[in-house]
Order: sequence, then C-alpha cells, then structure tokens
Amino acid sequence: MKYIAHIRDDGTEQTVMDHLKGTADRAKEYAKPFGGGDLAFQCGLYHDIGKYSDAFQKYIRGEYNGRVDHSTAGTKFMLENRQPILAFCIAGHHAGIPDMGTRMDQPQERTIMGRSKRHIEDYSSYRSELPTFDKKTFSGFSTTGKTPFEIMMFTRMIFSCLVDADFLDTEAFMSGTKRGTFEPISVIARRFMKRLEEKGFMTPQNHINAKRSEILKECIEAGKGEKGLYTLTVPTGGGKTMASSAFAMEHCVANAIRRVIYVIPYTSIIEQTADVLRGFVNDGDDQLLEHHSMAEYDDTDENGRMQKLATENWDAPVIVTTNVQFFESLFSNRTSKCRKLHHIAQSVIIFDEAQMLPTEYIKPFLYAMSCLVSEYGCTILLCSATQPDYHVYFNEYGISPHEIMTGIPATYEFFRRTSFKNDGECTYESIAAKMSAEKQTLCITVTKSGALSVYDGLDDNDERIYLSTSLYPLHRKKILQDIRRRLDGRMPCKVAATSVISVGVDIDFPSGYVELTGIDSMIQAGGRVNREGHLPIGIVHIFHTEDGMKRKFMQQERQAAMLVQKKYEDISSLEAIGLYFKILYQAKGSTLDKENIIGISKEMAFSKTADKVKIINDETLSIFVPADEKAEEIAGKLRAGMRTRELMREAALYTVNVRKGNETSEAARLDGVGAIDILDDDIAILKHMRWYDEKIGLIIPYGGQEIMW
Repeated sequence: MKYIAHIRDDGTEQTVMDHLKGTADRAKEYAKPFGGGDLAFQCGLYHDIGKYSDAFQKYIRGEYNGRVDHSTAGTKFMLENRQPILAFCIAGHHAGIPDMGTRMDQPQERTIMGRSKRHIEDYSSYRSELPTFDKKTFSGFSTTGKTPFEIMMFTRMIFSCLVDADFLDTEAFMSGTKRGTFEPISVIARRFMKRLEEKGFMTPQNHINAKRSEILKECIEAGKGEKGLYTLTVPTGGGKTMASSAFAMEHCVANAIRRVIYVIPYTSIIEQTADVLRGFVNDGDDQLLEHHSMAEYDDTDENGRMQKLATENWDAPVIVTTNVQFFESLFSNRTSKCRKLHHIAQSVIIFDEAQMLPTEYIKPFLYAMSCLVSEYGCTILLCSATQPDYHVYFNEYGISPHEIMTGIPATYEFFRRTSFKNDGECTYESIAAKMSAEKQTLCITVTKSGALSVYDGLDDNDERIYLSTSLYPLHRKKILQDIRRRLDGRMPCKVAATSVISVGVDIDFPSGYVELTGIDSMIQAGGRVNREGHLPIGIVHIFHTEDGMKRKFMQQERQAAMLVQKKYEDISSLEAIGLYFKILYQAKGSTLDKENIIGISKEMAFSKTADKVKIINDETLSIFVPADEKAEEIAGKLRAGMRTRELMREAALYTVNVRKGNETSEAARLDGVGAIDILDDDIAILKHMRWYDEKIGLIIPYGGQEIMW
C-alpha cells in the first residue's frame, strides 16, 4: 500500500516516508548549531507516524470528512520510548506544545498526560517503512544537571526545528518552489565595513563625529573578542546603532556566527532602524528582515494552506525585531512563534535600549539570555545610555557582562547637550501656550490623549505637528521627514508626540518639554534636544499633570524618578541613573518575575507559560488603512484571503494597532459604527478614509460619535 502524506491540487502525491525523511533531514541541519541534530532527526522521522493509520489515509484521499488525530501516535510512541522532549514536540507540531499535566488528566484533555490515555487508530504499518527506533544514537544534550527552565528552552528549540522543517518540506511539495536564499553574513559584514568607510564614519569632519568615530572603532575592536555577554554604555547622541552593528558584524566574522538580530523596544521605531541598516547591508536583494508582524498563523490542516506562508522563520542574515516579538517567541508554545527559534542559535543579539526590558519579566528574560549565551552559541550585547546594573541577576545564572567602553564618565561629559529643568505641575494647555511662544520645540507626553491635548492647544496652522502610533508607519515616516525639513530649514515647527519619537529617531530641537516618567525615558526624550550641540546647552522642561500623577501606569517609575530629582539636580548623570534603577528594582521586588515564570517551569507547563508571558497585556487588532493605490491593492489581496510573508510585510506599513477585548475597546467602538471590516481575529480593514485624519491618524469613535479634536 502507498501511504500518502499530502496531495497537491494537480493530484501529485507525496508519500509519508518522503515527507518524514525530508522533515528529518531538515530538522537535523537546523539543530546542529546547538548540538541537537540527532534528537531533531528522530523527531522529524517519527512526527507523522500517525498518518500510517487507515483512518488518515481515507481522510487524505477524501474518503472521510472528519478530523483525524495523527499527532498523538508519535506522542505515545516517544513516551513509550522514554523520550519526553520529543513527545512534547510531536504532540504540539500543529496546535502548540501542551502542558505536562497530571496523572489525573482525562483523555480528552490536551495535556501530555491526558493524550497518553487516548485511544488512537492503529498506525503499526509504519514498521514496514521506518527503521527501528534506537535512542542510543542520540547525542549533544543531556538533562542531567539541567534545570526545568533550561529543559523547557531546549524543548522549544527542538520543536522549532521540527515545525520549521515540517512546514518548509510541505511548502516545497505543495507549491513546487523553494524559498530564496541569502548571502553569507561574512559577505554582508565586509559590505557593512566598506560602507562605513564610504560614508565617512571612519574619517569624521567635526569634533562630535570624531568622538562617535572613537566609540565606533572601540566597538569594532571589541568585536574581535570571544563570544559572550557584552554591554555598551554610550550616552544619547553617541551613535549606538552604528557602533553596536559594527561590533556585531566584526564579531560574526571573528567567531563564525550566522546572523545578527537587532532587538528594539518599540514596534513604532523598527522601520527607522531597519531603513538605516539596509543602506549598509543590502546590495540589490534585501538581506534584512524587518519583523513586527501584525498577524501570525499556525498551520492546523493537512492541505498546505497559504496562511502558513505568512509565518516568518528568521532565515535572513540580519533581523530587526521587537522585544515583544523576540521574548514572546522565546517563551511561546505556538508553531507560528516558535519556528524561528532555532535561527537564534549562533547569533549576535543586540538589545537596543536594554533598560526598556519589561521589569515584570526581568528575571526570566535575563535567565533566557544567559541560556542563549551558555548553551546556544550566542553573543548578546546590551546597549543603553541608561544602563541598568544587571550583574547581580546574570551572576546568579553563572555569567558576567563585559563592558565594551572605556572612559565612560568622560564620554558622558563630552556628550552633555542638555539641562533638565523641573517645572513641577502644569496642564497640557499651559505647556501648549509656552510652546506657542517658541519657533521650534517638542513636547513628549506619556499618552496619546496627552499629546493630542497639547496639539489641540497649539496654534491651528501648519507649524503644529502630531506624532503617535495612531498614524500608520509610512505616514509617520513622512511626518518625520517633514519635521527634519522644517528643522534644517529653520522653519516654524512645534511637535506634540508620544515616546514614539524618543527612541531611534535622529532629530534635533533647540528645546523640549517632557512629561514626568522614568528617568531613563526622560533622558531618551531629552536626547531629541540640542542633539548636535548647536547651542551651548538645550533646556528640557520636566513637567507633570494632576491627572497624570493619579494614573497607575508607571506609578513606581514616576515615584523613583521624583526621589532621584530631589537628590540630583542633573538627572542624566551616571550616579542619578544608578540610583534610579536601584530604587526601582527594590520597589519592584518579587514582581521582577511577576508571573513566576521560573517557578512554574518545574511543571513543564508550556501552554501556561506562553499565556503568562504577554509583554503587552492588551490584545490588539491590526487596522489596515487603505491610504493610497498601493494600499488598496494590498487590501484586495487581504480580503481575498491571501496571507504570504511578503504581503504581510507590505501590509504592516499601513497598519495601526488598536486595543480589543471588551465592548468599550477601541476595536469594538470602530466596529460598532461600521468603520471597519473585520477579516479575522487579528486583521481588519478601514472601510472609509473619513475615519483617518491626515494630521492625527486613526479616529476612534466614542459613545457612537467620532472624537473631534
């Protein structure tokens, strides 16, 4: 009998054995960089042995319309052979890795213990085609001496190899094509260094750029060092993006590392960093993946649906992504998020603005970093102008950071461009009035509503500009270009913005107003003032509002900042920064692992852990804005059900994320007035551009009415 795994639209059949062997070979290659090749091969070879059942063969041939559970067969097979890691992987290769569960679990439950009790179809025909299972051939990983946390991470890595291999083997058969290949990182590194020379980074023309060049060269030299954990402490304006990237490129060549992963705190600024780096790494084809997907899909059927092609697997040599995407994937149990994980091994991972790691997950995230360095051949670089002292946590996990920079105090003094002035309690209206008296100035508030209040209080003319995540990325990019044009041309320019403008945006205002928040965030915001040193000193006014002080959001950060303000006149000093994080982390205490992620790892609870690691607690809906002819074309494809990687990348440039969940959420209000066409749980399309203002972006209805500003 011929056992079939997949059937193409043209009737061509792929046998189960061909699929198993193809998946196993791919999985083995993917796991080699971290020593899991043998395990991954066996996992791939046995993951679909349930397809040898008569029930599945009838299903795949269209003779049976119901669902057939084919993954439990491989799960039970691995449990019988005392391979729990492989049992977890096979059990979850469509629906996600389940929790271990307890001996009391019943067969209908999705836990490993529950599934071990299920009655399944006879799949014994696998013996006619597959070799005898021999666990003696396994090498490269032993659970002896490993913590449950480390075992869970290794399981996710093997799972990643399995699902990526499974999807790509299926995709290659179903579509008859292969995904494109990329240039080696060594080629890209040489190009990067050459363009540094061509663009004048190594031969600066003024004293500020000369100092940036010193920092750059120090990072390049450090890149020749061994793999490990590094920190880069450089003040705002010191050129961290280029310096850290140059370190990474040099380090890849020196240590035969495969790729660079640049991790950014905000989705809102990812395109800016990606655009800068593309100018250094691309030569024709795009070698950089910008990943902040607005939707990801798990593969849950046997028909090779196009939706799974939308899933990113980080096979590019340079990745620019977000904290949310990186860490939620690292702790996920879902196929869509996990399939990229094996590509993290043997990478240089740059965490830009490292102080912005979410405090409620600091301990498990730093533990994960230590595992990546010690077990998966990674080098991690933590970059910040306000570097927290993470040593005590890393030391707990047997690893110690190495600081790249020398002479840090002198460097900070050199780049001192601003003075922070505490204006105390104000109103948004009074801030707008002060800004109206200036020609060029910037206000950064904690919330979008605060920025809109300031914007509304400014003179109603072309001088005022609003910037937040209510505008889709391409729109924000155009507005930033206009801001730079106005600043360079010494034209009137008054900007009311959220922190979307604080990180990774190279702009230079003569003065600024910053709403009270954490010391690190205020220093970041201040970095947009007198950035190039055209003035002897730029004044940054710190203010707070009555309503803002009542807000629970970031309350501990504000309180810690106010204590530092009382002790230090210069809140941007290294001493002030150190005190701020000491106060903050002491106040957070046990909430540095708020969800007890490390504790619950003892339960081997993959699904439970994934549910708890939610950096952004609000569930969001991606609103696609059909703003131009190109966007209309994309919208048509989305409506037709297309979900390819390339399409989703293009769509993300026209997307605004809004909260969903209850009847008062932004998504519910938009839907309630018929403003959006919801395509699925993650994507909606704006029906008419009257719901999108060219100045302030997406208009959210309130009480059945549009908000008018």
